[in-house]
Amino acid sequence: MNEEFFEWLDGEILCVDKGAVAYSVNVYQLKNGFSAGLIGAASFDDEDDDWVHDTLYSSRGDGDEFKFTAENRKKALEFVRTQLKEYLMRGARAKQLKSSRAVACSLYGGDLHLLYRR
Repeated sequence: MNEEFFEWLDGEILCVDKGAVAYSVNVYQLKNGFSAGLIGAASFDDEDDDWVHDTLYSSRGDGDEFKFTAENRKKALEFVRTQLKEYLMRGARAKQLKSSRAVACSLYGGDLHLLYRR
């Protein structure tokens, strides 16, 4: 499934305002499965996870989420975490993500998991 995730993320990265200094992929629980949404943030703070709320762009706000199924919330987060790590290694626009200060993922409302920091 990572090719589908990669294609979705490629398109979302193109939509992010060039002012984004950090990115996060948030996982949301739906009635029938899960979705992932990309956030482009205007700030980043190592000491405060609240940087993710300083949003310049939200794919979910634009109605463009990546929908998928998983057994539970923990497995949904692990799926996104694995996909995002792989994308950072070989994704078409990984360089753009890595030019930011940080890349993270989280369950909506949960702890932020930093996957990359420059």
